[in-house]
Amino acid sequence: MAVKIKDFKLPLQLLAVLIFSVVFGPILPETVKSFLFAVSITIKECLIFSLPFLIFSFLFTSLGHLKNNALFFAALLIALICLSNFTSTMTSYGIGRFTLETIAVPCVPKDFDHPLMALWNFKLPKLISNDMALFIGFITGLIATFKFPHLQKSWGQHLLKGSYFLLRKVFVPLMPIFILGFSLKLQNDQILNVILLEYPKVLMIMALVCFGYIFILYSIFSKLNLSKATKSISNMSSPMLAGFSTMSSAAAMPLTILASEKNVERREIVDVVVPATVNIHLIGDCFSITFFALAVMVSFGQGIPDLSTFLIFAAYVVLAKFSVAAVPGGGVLVLVPLLEQHLGLSSSMSSLVTTLYVIFDPIITSANVLGNGAFVIGFSKIYQRFERYLKG
Repeated sequence: MAVKIKDFKLPLQLLAVLIFSVVFGPILPETVKSFLFAVSITIKECLIFSLPFLIFSFLFTSLGHLKNNALFFAALLIALICLSNFTSTMTSYGIGRFTLETIAVPCVPKDFDHPLMALWNFKLPKLISNDMALFIGFITGLIATFKFPHLQKSWGQHLLKGSYFLLRKVFVPLMPIFILGFSLKLQNDQILNVILLEYPKVLMIMALVCFGYIFILYSIFSKLNLSKATKSISNMSSPMLAGFSTMSSAAAMPLTILASEKNVERREIVDVVVPATVNIHLIGDCFSITFFALAVMVSFGQGIPDLSTFLIFAAYVVLAKFSVAAVPGGGVLVLVPLLEQHLGLSSSMSSLVTTLYVIFDPIITSANVLGNGAFVIGFSKIYQRFERYLKG
C-alpha cells in the first residue's frame, strides 16, 4: 500500500498549527489569542459533555462483536485484552518512570508575567460521569449480546451512526482549531518552543520501548525461537504499513487477518479475534499516551505519580479502551478526562498530550497493528490449551 500525503492530513494540519503558533504567536494581538483560546475551551467542553454517550455507544457495540462465540471464548478474550492493555500501560509507566527520571526531560517555565486568559468561560452541565457510562455500557452490552442479540445489533448500528457523525464530522475536523487555542497559550506562556525542540527525544525513547516490548511478545509466543518470531513479524509488514499510512487499525484489518492466518493455524480463531480486538487492544496507545503524559508531567514540574495513583488510572484506561473510536486521535480523546481527573493534568497539559499523540499517530498505529498480530498468536495458544483441558 503506497503512502500518500493526504493520509497524513490531520497530523500535518496539527504540525502546521504548532508552526503557526511559534512564528505568528508573538505578533498576534492578545485579544485574538484569548478569543482562540476560549474557542478551544468551548470545543473541549462540548467534547467532554458528549463523551459519556460516545463511551457507552462504542462499548455497547464492541461487545456485540462477540455474539457468535461461546461464553467461555468471549470471557477469555475480554480477560486477555484487559490483561494485555493493563500490562502494556504499567510497563510503560515503569520504564517511563525510570527513563524520565534519568534523562534530561525539558522543563517548562513555571512563572510568567502575563499568562493567557480565555475571553470567556463556557460550561455545560455534567449529566452522567464517564465512569458510569463505562459501567452501564459494559453491563448492558454483555446482557444484550447474549440475551437480545437482534436488538443489540439494531441499537448498536444507530448508536455507532450517531457517534461516528460526532467524531468524524464534528470533533475531528475541529481538532486543528481545538489545538490552535491551546498551542497559542503554550506559546504565550513560553512553553511551546521548549516542547518542539526537545520532545523528539522523548518520542524516540517511547518508540524503542514500545516496539521492543512487542518484539519480546513475539519471541515469547514463538518459544524464544527468534527465527520464527522474525518471520511472524515479517508477515505483519503489510498491515503495519497500512496502519502507518492510514492511521487506522480498522483500515488495516483485512491485511491483519491475512497476515495473522500465516502465523496462526486455526483460521476461525483469527476471523473472530482480529475484528473483535482491532479497536480495543491497543498496545501502541497504552505505551504512547502513558509515556507522553509522564513526560509532560515532568516538564511542567508536576512529577511522576506514585504507583497507587497510577494503578487506579491504569484500571480506568483498560475499561476506556472498549470505547475507543476508529478515527485519528480517537485513542486519546476518550482519555483526556482520565488524564485530568486521575493524574492531575491541566487543560494545557492534556492538550499537549493530545497534540503529541496525533502528530505521531502513524507510528503509534503501526505499533497497535503489530501488537494485534502478537495478541492473535498468544490468544490462539492459550485458548487451544484451555480447549484441550476442557475436552479431556
